[in-house]
Amino acid sequence: MWNYQLPDLMAAGPRCITYDRRGHGRSDRPGTGYDIDTLADDLGALIERLDLSGITLIGHSMGAAEVVRYVTRHGAGRVDRIVPSGTVTPMPLQSADNPDGIPAGAAAQARVVMTRDIGDWMEMSGKAEYFYGEHPVSQQLMDWTLSKIADVPVPIMAQTSDAFLRADFRSELTRLTVPTLVLHGTADASAPIALTGRKTAALIPDCRSTWIDGAGHGLYVSETPRYNAALLDFIETAKPRNQPAYSTAPSSSTIRVSAPSDPDASVRNTALPGSVRQISVVSVSPGNTGEVNRDSIEITLAATPLPSSATSARPETP
Repeated sequence: MWNYQLPDLMAAGPRCITYDRRGHGRSDRPGTGYDIDTLADDLGALIERLDLSGITLIGHSMGAAEVVRYVTRHGAGRVDRIVPSGTVTPMPLQSADNPDGIPAGAAAQARVVMTRDIGDWMEMSGKAEYFYGEHPVSQQLMDWTLSKIADVPVPIMAQTSDAFLRADFRSELTRLTVPTLVLHGTADASAPIALTGRKTAALIPDCRSTWIDGAGHGLYVSETPRYNAALLDFIETAKPRNQPAYSTAPSSSTIRVSAPSDPDASVRNTALPGSVRQISVVSVSPGNTGEVNRDSIEITLAATPLPSSATSARPETP
């Protein structure tokens, strides 16, 4: 789903990583593991496997809830900021202390329709309003988006929907300690802003909000310029706690280090300027001795100042 965000984000400097949640897209389809904890653990496993840090986590719809659960379950040590987009948090289902939520009877009826005819369910869920907004989205793009939703096996769709529908994130949201941007369309019929986005933003301590007037649940396409501009501004200006501000301009520098045998290890152990977020070796040249394996070498580094961005890869997904 992030096809129309990646060009702008990558042009600005961040490394961008997208993935399909289990049971969706090109990921495996195990029979179990569609509870929120496990889905957040899957995200955590990916972050650990790639050894990511300084991350901006962006999740849309149910993916926004996975992002929140990852931070509250695994901690924010690797995360600089998060963006819940078109979120389903804090609590969709109606209860005594959530009177304006979705009534249990209506939710049960929607589940019956989902397991009988996914097309009818998408109509009930606001298909016609999905791409409301400034940009008239083509029928081909609408059909492609809906086909991706319909491709998810019905048992998996039912399990994930049940998990998120019955979740209560109200306490978790108040415990978030990273800068947060809540992005939401005011005409979202799938996740109405009064029930989701506005309540979510009100509960998070360090939170900004961007409401895109007239936009539906698919605002990441119908409102691409404004959506991407909001992301880039947040990445640029939302300074991680206890970390210095840094520039968005990539830079290179030459650093002299002692490297008798392993230049990469020396680079990893070398103190770098505070603005440098991640590095890669571009070239290695001999030091004064003229030999790379003795005394010292000069290593040219490409410094990427913006944090990595791990995003979800489907409309329902981080």
